[in-house]
Amino acid sequence: MNERHLAFPAEGGSYILWMGLSVPSRLTIGKLGTFDFAPGWYGYVGSALGSGGLRGRLRHHLSPLRRPHWHIDYLRTAAPVRELWWRSDPTRLEHRWADALNSLPGATIPIIGFGASDCRCVAHLVAFAEPPSLGAFCERVTRTGVRAERDRGTEEAVCGISTCQSMIPTHQDCFREQTSAPSPHFHRLQRKAAVAQGGLGEGGPVFQQTFRNSEGR
Repeated sequence: MNERHLAFPAEGGSYILWMGLSVPSRLTIGKLGTFDFAPGWYGYVGSALGSGGLRGRLRHHLSPLRRPHWHIDYLRTAAPVRELWWRSDPTRLEHRWADALNSLPGATIPIIGFGASDCRCVAHLVAFAEPPSLGAFCERVTRTGVRAERDRGTEEAVCGISTCQSMIPTHQDCFREQTSAPSPHFHRLQRKAAVAQGGLGEGGPVFQQTFRNSEGR
């Protein structure tokens, strides 16, 4: 296994992939059919509780596609992953997270049933003109009864917006070692997220996000 993937935990957990689509696209999503996607940001919510945990699942989502397997694989052919949020937790949180994401201002469901073939959710894919902040999401998740504590994040993005297109053929820049000290920009984001969570305290499961770099914002 490539050592760059070791930054992701081997334990199970839930995650949100953030993908950016720059141009209108018509895509066939497996057996769901063919759909028109507008430019914007798409958040896909999933869980990885089986063998390989988050590390194995996120490695799949961030690696070049060989053959589409899940609904999200078809979308990734046109919309590269630009940001990633995850949390190590044995509880399957994807359904509540999908509901929380869909309840944020500006959220729309682009395709009914996307990523939700095996559950009763409307969809696990939510579209936005601009991506919501981690703080806004944590606040909404807390309101729905799911603890979403934030501990440490990283200044570097899994793949920064300025280089995300290169991830499709190589993804070599998407797993840089996190050795530098967090920038003032990161500290501002950290304080903002902490305020939004309303003082949930310490000791709970960690909710993690890889931030886009300052140039990407």
